[in-house]
Amino acid sequence: MLPKIRKLLLISLAVVSGNSLSIAQTTATSKQNGHRTDDKPIYFKADAREVIQPGTQPSDKVSATSIGNALTVLFDGAKINAQTESDPLSSTWATTIEIPINATGQHPTSYLQHIRGAVVKSETSRVCLVLSLGGRTFVKEYPYGMKSSGEVLLKFISPIRPRPATRYTATIVIIVERRDPKAAVLVNVDSLDVIARGPKPK
Repeated sequence: MLPKIRKLLLISLAVVSGNSLSIAQTTATSKQNGHRTDDKPIYFKADAREVIQPGTQPSDKVSATSIGNALTVLFDGAKINAQTESDPLSSTWATTIEIPINATGQHPTSYLQHIRGAVVKSETSRVCLVLSLGGRTFVKEYPYGMKSSGEVLLKFISPIRPRPATRYTATIVIIVERRDPKAAVLVNVDSLDVIARGPKPK
């Protein structure tokens, strides 16, 4: 009888030890990835986005999607194309988009933002991008006397002050000027990618 009881005790201890090891491994993996198991993600409410008027971008030409703390805004028609003498020497394109955010758990402390697009222009033209992103304003200029003919990837960081924020707002303005009616300019903004970043882990 005693050997049977001893055998059952050994089996029980083995099961308990195995479960403890599994839990320890899961906790260690979570810590290595830099995530606490009780952290809650920050969600952008992309479906509730609003395109604020007046602007030159219709609301149906802007789409937004979000996963966790990442947001992507796509623009269809965010461009200025001046190629011929019949096109105006000065042109402006602008839009503002507002997206509610749902901060659960830790509040974000900053936004990491990437603007993707293209600027193609001659030396006799000027392009200026005015970007108000997450409460900060940035200016990127392509001046007279400089050629540009390629894709654009711009990176900006906006601290969130004061915190917490309830909405993410982005205003994008494209300004084009030409000194020569024959100067060719093509500017477009394809997308805005945003990541809401929380406080650094202690």
